[in-house]
Amino acid sequence: MLNKKGPRFSALRYALGIPVVVASLLAVSCIQQDASPSSPPPPPPVPPIMDLSEVDVPPEFPGGMEAMHTFMQKSVHYPEQARDEKVQGKVYVQFTVDHDGKVKDVEIKRGMREDLNEEALRAMRAMPDWSPGSKDGQAVATRFIMPMEFRLDSTNSTGKD
Repeated sequence: MLNKKGPRFSALRYALGIPVVVASLLAVSCIQQDASPSSPPPPPPVPPIMDLSEVDVPPEFPGGMEAMHTFMQKSVHYPEQARDEKVQGKVYVQFTVDHDGKVKDVEIKRGMREDLNEEALRAMRAMPDWSPGSKDGQAVATRFIMPMEFRLDSTNSTGKD
């Protein structure tokens, strides 16, 4: 009769068992969360675009500046309406020579009128790949602002710049 336990003891045993079960379930769920696949790694950082004054070696058009002037003279077509109206001036085009030498992000920084702006953008986008600029021996993206002059010449019958 001494080993017989009353209803109070049974209730106490159950009351103490519930927190143990809850703690066990919490521990198992935490372990399962840690075992779940983690989120994908963040994308690699985008290298900064440097201004021309920040690079050690500037990007170079294939063949140098003289070749670039020749390319532009052959590529730029004076818009007919602008030529007829004798409109002349400069369009400032901003672009980036990427770390792999590709010309990208071409935009008008300061323009004149729509037809001249569009022709300047078209000619810049048609450029071949450059040799990229470098900083501390690493190829870097470099930002340029280039003036494109639209000038009518009395000897220039084709209307090209």
